[in-house]
Amino acid sequence: MGNEKITVTIDGKDFETEAGTRLDALVKRAAPSNNGPYLGAWVDNTLTELTGQVTRSCSVRFIDIKEKEGNLMYARSLCFVFIRAARGLFPGVRVTIEHSVNGGVYAEIHAPTKQRDIAALEAKMRQIVEEDSAFVRRTVTREEAMALFEKDGQMDKVRLLSYRPFDYFNLYENGGIADYFYGLMVPSTGYLKQFRLFASYPGVIIYYPRYDRDYAPEKFRREPKLSAVFREAKRWARILNCENVCDLNDLVDSGGISDFIRVNEALHEKKIIEIAENCCKDEGKRLILIAGPSSSGKTTFAQRLTIHLRVLGKRPVSVSVDNYYKCRADIPADEDGKPDLEHLKAIDVEQLNEQLLGLLQGEEVAMQRYDFALGRHVPGRTLRIEPDQPIIVEGIHGLNPDLTPLLPDDMKFRIYVTALTQLNLDDHNRISSTDCRLIRRLVRDSKFRSSSGENTLDMWKSVKKGEKRFIFPFHREADMIFNSMLVYEFAVLKKYALPLINAVDAQSPYFNEAARLRKFLNYFISLKDESDVPTTSILREFIGSSCFIY
Repeated sequence: MGNEKITVTIDGKDFETEAGTRLDALVKRAAPSNNGPYLGAWVDNTLTELTGQVTRSCSVRFIDIKEKEGNLMYARSLCFVFIRAARGLFPGVRVTIEHSVNGGVYAEIHAPTKQRDIAALEAKMRQIVEEDSAFVRRTVTREEAMALFEKDGQMDKVRLLSYRPFDYFNLYENGGIADYFYGLMVPSTGYLKQFRLFASYPGVIIYYPRYDRDYAPEKFRREPKLSAVFREAKRWARILNCENVCDLNDLVDSGGISDFIRVNEALHEKKIIEIAENCCKDEGKRLILIAGPSSSGKTTFAQRLTIHLRVLGKRPVSVSVDNYYKCRADIPADEDGKPDLEHLKAIDVEQLNEQLLGLLQGEEVAMQRYDFALGRHVPGRTLRIEPDQPIIVEGIHGLNPDLTPLLPDDMKFRIYVTALTQLNLDDHNRISSTDCRLIRRLVRDSKFRSSSGENTLDMWKSVKKGEKRFIFPFHREADMIFNSMLVYEFAVLKKYALPLINAVDAQSPYFNEAARLRKFLNYFISLKDESDVPTTSILREFIGSSCFIY
C-alpha cells in the first residue's frame, strides 16, 4: 500500500500522495493557512485524529479549536494533562472532572490544596505541554482494559466497562498513565498551549478557548449562581447515593430504581415549593418571569409552580411569550435565510408590554394568540386580573430586560430553568448538560412533532446559537435557578432516543454526532417499566403521559 498513489482534495485543491500518509503530514504540506493549529480532520464524512491515515482517495477538511469537534478534542486532551500533572504533584490523589463552566471545566483534587498548589499545578501542566509528548492510542480487549484500570486504582472505569456492550476498547497513554476520555484526542501535549487555571473552592477551573470565540481564553468571570446550583446538584447526587452511570445502572439492576425515582422527584418538588415561597415574600412582585434554554422543562416547571402558588393563596395567570411572535413575514431571517425564531426581534415586544401593563392596571385585555401553522395572530381569550394576582410569563427571552422594558424591575421575580447534570460517566469524564437537553429534544420532537432524529440534529446548531446570544447571557439576572435534570432520566430516555439515533444514515452530515450519542447512551441500562415516573414529572414533557396540557 505504501507505493499506491491516491488523490486527496483539501480546500478545493487536489493533492497526490501515497496511501497510508498520516493526516499530520498532510497538514504541513497542504492545509490552508490558519491562526491556530489544526487539531483533527473530517475525512469525507468521518471525524479523524491527525495521527490517522488516508488510505484511499478522499476529501479532507482540517478543523481547529474554533469548531465544536476540535474544541472537544482540545478539552479532553487538556483534562488528561491536568490529571497527569495532579498525580505527579500529589501521588495517589483522586481527581474528578466535574462539570462545564463558562469558558472551561471545573475539576476537583480530593486533597487539601492551597493557592500556591494551583500555581504549581499550572506550572507542571505547562512543563508537560512543553515536552510535546504523544497521546498514544492503543486498542485492547475490554478485559485487558479493565485489568489495567484495576491495577491503576481506577475502579470507576472498571465498573463502567463492565456495562460496555463491546469487546474492544481504545485507551490513551501519556507520561506512563493510561486513561480514556470517550472521544478523539489531539496528537500530543504540545498542541495545548492555551489554558489557565483559577482556584474555585473547593476545586479549580481549567480555562481554555471556546469554539465560538478567538484562540485565547476569554476574560475569566465567576458564575456564583450557577456554581451554587452545581454544588446543590452534586449534594443531591450524594444524598441519592448516585454519582455516576454505574451507580444508576446498579439501581436499575437491583430493582431499587422505584424508590430512587420517588426521592428524586421529591427533591424537585421541594425546590419548586422553595421557589414558590420566595415568589410570595414580596407582594409587589406581580410579574414572575421564567426563561431557560431549549428542552430545559420550562413549561412543566411553570405549571407546577402555578400549583404551589395556588397552595400559598395566590391565583396566578399564565402568559406565553410564544403568543407574541410577529407575523411570519416580519420575523428576521437568520444567516441561512430561515425565520430566526430565537431572535428577540421576532417578538412583538411593544404588544406584549402593552397587554401586560393593561392587566397590571386592572383592564380587560383581549389577549393575543399565535397560530404557528398560519404564521399569524388569531383571537385569544379575554382576561382581567385582580390586584393580588401574579402573572407568570414563560418564554426563552423572559430574563432579557429588553423583553419587558416598560415594566418596573421591582415588580419582577426572575427564574432561570436549566438542566445541569449531576452524573459523571466516571471520575474523569463528565456528562454534558447540552447532551441532556439534546436527547430530551430528540425524544420530544419525534413523539409530538413527528420529527426525525436527523431533522432535530439539523436544527440543534441553530438552537444553540440562539441560546448563546439570547438566553445564556441573562441567567445572571435570575433571582432563583431551577435545575430540572433528573438523575434517573437517561435510563428512561434511552429506549426512546436510540431508535432515532440509529436511523441517522451513514452518509448524513450528522452521522458522527449520532454515533457519539449512541456510544454514550449504550453505557446506561434502559428502564423498561416507567410507571413509577409521576404524571407531574418534568420528564413527562418529553416522553408523554403528562397530566399537564401543553
